[in-house]
Amino acid sequence: GSIAKWVVEINEPKHVPRVMTRAFHLARTGRPGPVVVSLPRDMLEENADISMIDPYPPARPNPDPKLIEEMIGRINAAKKPVLLAGSGTQYSGARPELIDFSEKFHIPVLTSYKRQDAFPNSHPNYIGNLTNANKHARTLVSKEADLVVVIGSRLNQQTTGVFSLPRPGQPFIQIDADEQNIGQNSRPDVGIVSDAKSALIVALKHQGPRPNESRAAWIAEHHAAQKRYSTPSERPTRRASMERVMADLKATLPSDAITTTDAGSFGQWPQRYLEFEHPDSYISPTLGCMGTGVPYAVAAKLAHPARLVVAHVGDGGFLMTGQEMATAKQYGANVITIVYDNDGYNSIRMHQEAQYPGRQYGTDLVNPDFAALGSAYGALGLKVTRDEEFLPAFKKAMTADRSALIEVMTDFEYVTPSATLSELSGKPLQGGE
Repeated sequence: GSIAKWVVEINEPKHVPRVMTRAFHLARTGRPGPVVVSLPRDMLEENADISMIDPYPPARPNPDPKLIEEMIGRINAAKKPVLLAGSGTQYSGARPELIDFSEKFHIPVLTSYKRQDAFPNSHPNYIGNLTNANKHARTLVSKEADLVVVIGSRLNQQTTGVFSLPRPGQPFIQIDADEQNIGQNSRPDVGIVSDAKSALIVALKHQGPRPNESRAAWIAEHHAAQKRYSTPSERPTRRASMERVMADLKATLPSDAITTTDAGSFGQWPQRYLEFEHPDSYISPTLGCMGTGVPYAVAAKLAHPARLVVAHVGDGGFLMTGQEMATAKQYGANVITIVYDNDGYNSIRMHQEAQYPGRQYGTDLVNPDFAALGSAYGALGLKVTRDEEFLPAFKKAMTADRSALIEVMTDFEYVTPSATLSELSGKPLQGGE
C-alpha cells in the first residue's frame, strides 16, 4: 500500500463499476501511479445486475495566472534561461505547447533522465538530455544558466546528479501537477501547481522577449555540442562494436520507430546516441529495473501496430523476461529484439571493479544460444559477431514477416561509451552512474 495511490477491496459486485471508475481516474490524475484493487474470490463468484459507469477524464489542475505572469517576467529578463522538460509534459500531452513555448520565448530545452522523446531532438532549441554522463548539459545548467524552468520533473537523483542541480542559490521555477513534487528536493523561487499543458497554454498568451542574437548564438552552440555528443565514434574491439551498431541504427531506423531498453550497461549507448523525433518513441526504466525491455516492446507494438518497435536488452535482462517473446507470438506483435551478449551482468561488475578492484563476484553468466532461442519462440534468429554483420542482419529483421531476435556479441571490457572496465578499476563512480 505504501507505493500505491489507493488500495481498496471490493466486497460486493454492485460496487465494481463505481470503484473501478474511481481507480482508473486516480491512476491517471496528477502524477500517474498504481492503484491496487483487491477482489476476494467469494465476491467474484456472486451474480449481480450492474450498469457500467462512463469513465471521466483525469483532472487537469490549472495554474495561478499571477504566478505564470511572474514566470514570464523572469524568463524575459534572463540572459541564459533553460527549460527542463520531464515526464509531466508527456503525461499531459503538452508536446505541441512545449515546442511553441520554446520558440516564442527563445528558450533552449533539456529533457530529464530518459525522457528524450519529450521534445524533438532535431529541433534547433534541443540541447540534450540531463544525465550524469552528459557533461556538457550538466555544465550548461550548473555554470551558465541564470534561470532554470522545470516543467513536469521531480528533479530526482538521476536527473540532478544526486541533487547537485539546480546549484544552491540558482534561480529556478518549478511547474508540476502534483503539489508534493514542488520543492521536494530543491526549493524553487516560484512553484506552480498545474498540469503542464494547462500551464503552457496560459503562458503562451503572454508576450515573449525581443529577439536576442547573443542568446540565439548561445543556443546554437549548445545544440551543436549535443549533436557532437550523440555522434558515435568507433573504438577497436574484439567483438561487435556498440558504436557501430548505434551508427547503423541511426542511419536505418524510421523516424517514428519506438525504442525500448532494459536496464544494464548496454543501455548507455542507445540513451546517448539514438535520436527521437516523435512522442512515445523511447521507453526505458529510470531506476535499474531489469527485465523490462521485451515486455515494454510487446506492449508498445500492441498499442502502435503500425510502428517499428525495437527492444534493446542485455543478456542478463533477457534471461529474466525474454520468454515474453511467446506473448508476442501469441498476439501477433512482431518486434525486433537486440540482445547484447557480453557474458555477464556488466553494470554490476563495473561497480564491483570501481569499489573493490579484482573482487568480481556473481556477475558471470553461462548463456544459451540466444539466436537459437529466438527461433524456438517462432522469431527470426540472427547472430552478429563482427561490425559488418549487424546492418545486413537488421535489414533482414525489418523485412521479416515475424518477430526477430538479433544476438550481438559484445566485449565486456567496454562498459560505457566513454570508459573501459580497466580504466574504471579502483575509481569510485559519481552518483547516478
